[in-house]
Amino acid sequence: MMLHKMTVAVAGSLAWAMVSAGAGVAQVDYAQDSFTDGVAGSVNGANSAYELYGTGYRQVGSQLVVGISSNLPFGGASAQGGLNGTISWGDMFFNFAPEQDFTSALTSGQVYGVRFAEANDSSVALGVYQVDAVSSVTGVNSGFNSLSAYRNNAGTVNPTLGDVYLLDDAFDYLPQTESNNMISSTSGGTLGDVEVLDAAALTSYGFDFDSNLDQTGSQTYGFKFDISKLPGGRFIAHLWAECFNEGTAFEGEIASVPEPTSALALAVVGGVAWARKRKASNA
Repeated sequence: MMLHKMTVAVAGSLAWAMVSAGAGVAQVDYAQDSFTDGVAGSVNGANSAYELYGTGYRQVGSQLVVGISSNLPFGGASAQGGLNGTISWGDMFFNFAPEQDFTSALTSGQVYGVRFAEANDSSVALGVYQVDAVSSVTGVNSGFNSLSAYRNNAGTVNPTLGDVYLLDDAFDYLPQTESNNMISSTSGGTLGDVEVLDAAALTSYGFDFDSNLDQTGSQTYGFKFDISKLPGGRFIAHLWAECFNEGTAFEGEIASVPEPTSALALAVVGGVAWARKRKASNA
């Protein structure tokens, strides 16, 4: 088992939402995480600074907007065991070959990553990248050295990755023996910038975690980035904290959008074709 497969009905409803609202504009899609699996020593769950309650995403034209509801401040939680005095989120990964596990998709060049948290210990600048390799920074952030160590920790209660139960031995999307949470190598440079969004900005995009999650965190924030250089279609996204003591995932789908130059060329071609048609009808 990897992550739950998107059903035909769900895929159809997503496509219809995009068509109904206009190309590349859909409503916010939410994914709820366990409320009890954020580990902070002997303090876990809702009382932990690391608890993540859920995520949401929405495509707006050529932008993908991602929101996070968590107890973890955007700048990270103060931690003596953190490399820079804090422990923040790692990088978020998007697998555009969702029929493959993460490692296979990485090998086939189908994984894209977003460094959105300036406070983390990623080796790349803020931005969007096609990812060649990933790495772990848990060793310098007092973290778990593997997924297996996290899920089997006595303080990890009802551990999930989004709505996937991590104690299910059939879970094989991520390697049990690794704790990779950062981009370490990319194919070329950045594919675009990332803009950080606060709670008010997310509200302006239609996000409402309070009404769509059974429980929410003390912190709401997110980011957006241009997807015109990404493959489009179905994907699996996942995210871990720097110490691998909390993570989440969600499945989604985005409509492919042309790059700006391609869009301009299409507009010109369309204009010429329309002009020719009009001239012919007036002849």
